[in-house]
Amino acid sequence: MRVCSVLGVCVLAVVVSVAAAALPPLGVVQAAAQPSKEYLDVEVKNDAVRSDLTINQAEDPSTDSSAEPPTDPPTDPPTDPPTDPPTDPPTDPPTDPPTDPPTDPPTDPPTDPPTDPPTDPPTDPPTDPPTDPPTDPPTDPPTDPPTDPPTDPPTDPPTDPPITTTLEPTDPSIPIPTATPPRTHKLTVGDLGTAEGVILTSFKSRDFYGFMSLPYAEPPVNESRFKYPEEFAGPWENKYYDASYLRPRCAQASLLFTGIVSGSEDCLHLSVYTPLLPEDLTEGQDALPVMVFIHGGAYMSGDAFLYVPTKLMDRDVVVVVVQYRLGLLGFLAAGVEEAPGNMGLMDQIMALRWVQKHIHHFAGDPDLVTVFGQSAGGASSSWMYLTPLTNASAEGNNGRQLLHRVIPQSGSALEEWTLDKDPESSFVVAASKLNCDNPGFTTADILNCMRSRHYEDVVNAAVAIYIEDRRAGGLGFKGLSPVVQRDIAGIHPVIPKDPREILDAAEFLNIPVMTGSVRDEGSLVMGLTYKDFMVYNNHTTEDVDFLKNDALMMLLQAFGIEDKTGSVSSSMRLTYLPDATMGDWDSMIGGMIDMSGVMFLKSGLWELTRRASLANENSPIYFYSWEYEADDSLFDWIFMSFPDIPVPGGVSHADELLYLFHLPAVHDERQKVMVDRMTKIWTNFAKYGDPTPEATREQWEDAIEKWNPYTPDQQNFMLIKDNFTMMVDYTTRWNYHSTGNDSTVEPPSTTMAPDMVSRDTYDDMKEERNNFAIATVVLGVVCAFCLLLFVIVYIRKRRKQNDIV
Repeated sequence: MRVCSVLGVCVLAVVVSVAAAALPPLGVVQAAAQPSKEYLDVEVKNDAVRSDLTINQAEDPSTDSSAEPPTDPPTDPPTDPPTDPPTDPPTDPPTDPPTDPPTDPPTDPPTDPPTDPPTDPPTDPPTDPPTDPPTDPPTDPPTDPPTDPPTDPPTDPPTDPPITTTLEPTDPSIPIPTATPPRTHKLTVGDLGTAEGVILTSFKSRDFYGFMSLPYAEPPVNESRFKYPEEFAGPWENKYYDASYLRPRCAQASLLFTGIVSGSEDCLHLSVYTPLLPEDLTEGQDALPVMVFIHGGAYMSGDAFLYVPTKLMDRDVVVVVVQYRLGLLGFLAAGVEEAPGNMGLMDQIMALRWVQKHIHHFAGDPDLVTVFGQSAGGASSSWMYLTPLTNASAEGNNGRQLLHRVIPQSGSALEEWTLDKDPESSFVVAASKLNCDNPGFTTADILNCMRSRHYEDVVNAAVAIYIEDRRAGGLGFKGLSPVVQRDIAGIHPVIPKDPREILDAAEFLNIPVMTGSVRDEGSLVMGLTYKDFMVYNNHTTEDVDFLKNDALMMLLQAFGIEDKTGSVSSSMRLTYLPDATMGDWDSMIGGMIDMSGVMFLKSGLWELTRRASLANENSPIYFYSWEYEADDSLFDWIFMSFPDIPVPGGVSHADELLYLFHLPAVHDERQKVMVDRMTKIWTNFAKYGDPTPEATREQWEDAIEKWNPYTPDQQNFMLIKDNFTMMVDYTTRWNYHSTGNDSTVEPPSTTMAPDMVSRDTYDDMKEERNNFAIATVVLGVVCAFCLLLFVIVYIRKRRKQNDIV
């Protein structure tokens, strides 16, 4: 059987990865004593090797986001970081947030990295204010954490004290710059009212504006839980909105799923960052291109906290970061209007409608919107590309197309994990986890029961589903991902049919696409497989029998491939582990990283590119393989609590985000060059629909070759290392660890070699496997028939001989 490409899975990882991004030797986490509001302050000095981010994020769903700002905002922070953390908690709730957070990083890194900035969010449900503030703050609490509640609490105290998280450099010897008082700026946003945002500092010390956590939809709570979002029409209360701090993330569990839930159901916000405002545009200057980012996190985790675009703000673009519902709250599918599924995707569409209406107030061009995202956000981006609901003709879009370019990074709608194949069974399992599976209940009864549950219970039910699936060898997406919505009365389906059908029928937007993946996508898969499946099932790296006989078949099964005959496993072994000693972990791990990376998402992305190019030849598609190696990698943060994991990270899932956003990294001069090239390429595509346009040739031609689009006949892709090199046929990079592609760079080619044949797509492989199985069955039936015929003839012949005798 020919070597076949395989479909993939998304990432519990960028839940993992991007959330882990919030974890450098995590600075100090200090619970503030109920301040009335918080601020985000970013300072990055381009002339120093450091990247410091201090974000104060509200965790209180009950906070009045529209209230007038306090009379006395924070004023004078200390000029020198304190040597020791504060030891005396305040006795009265301060008007101003604490101004002396500890700045010394802990000696030992935290052992429980979260998916969210707060290391351990409060365990009390937001609806019941705690009697005492937390006494065991995580990671590295002050020497004497507060143990007594404020003596004079406000009338309506926040239920979850806000948490100040300082992300510090990995090198504790690097000085931590002292935060300055936040500078604010007021902006009129049409009929909504006045938003007061903050002025931040970019990677190259340029000022830019941040307007954070602007609501784009009504809170999806009570009877609205599990339903499509309702537009926030405004205006803001008193026509004023304090946009100087981040509101809670969408409800989710911590990375290690220890029963700790953070965030809120009231989370449908977006944050707008812009280097210019309308009054800053010079005469004749066009409005700025808009880039809308959709975070990853396996549809279970992620938020706006991690994606402050300090690096992209050095280019003239407006960046919007969207939060959307996650887990069961965002993707429970009951097949009815009250829970149609894909609510998280519909949230994203609602955010894009908000952008069309209001982004011009931030100097953004609503006719030049690029949607980009990574991992589950990459898959979501491709859904925005494929869904009929982003077309100008869709109801609710007021005749406006919602996006004009798209960049799915390390994730697409064609991955194995991005569609729940059996939503009916998933709904039954979810009902069971929430004790809403009474035999006499109708669907409406079950949903009423599920809506009556506290949102923390709903989040923990999703966690239980995830854990069970992972420990059984699955990917953890069962019942927690998008669905095809067929014949649901009262709703417009986000996904009306299988994405392959949409692509083959050319029923998608005719817009430019840039997409690709990183070299070692599979290191995340293998790391999680080892941690969540092998360790739980008592398989070690010394388990020769398991590694030799079952490991490859287990990986295939995780990606939806039933290898009953063993033929697919054999093909995978010959392709990805040709020289490996089967049963030897060290010998096998490189090949398993390659193999799982292909199944994880490489083949799905390549197939999306191929099908879209065949169906629509008028819009260019640019493909890349990110293979840039550096000391900074999100793999280290993902597995911080598992430091001895026997999997090499390599160029890991989500590593490219380090060069676009303010994620924890200490960039050396070489990496700063990559920041410059990456932001230039990404924003070029947003501006021109071409990553290397002739108009900016002098800015990229020294190290970047002209990027030619993919075509069915010429399967171009860009190999991104220190330099950007054009290559042909991405499948030749799939068995990287067995072919030694790290030591050689193939010269760019302008034509496909006559004997160069791409490996089969996943669909081809599946069809081939099915044909093989059918042929085997047919052959077996024929053999059985022949054997039966032989027995009958033999018996009749013997009887005839006996009669003669």
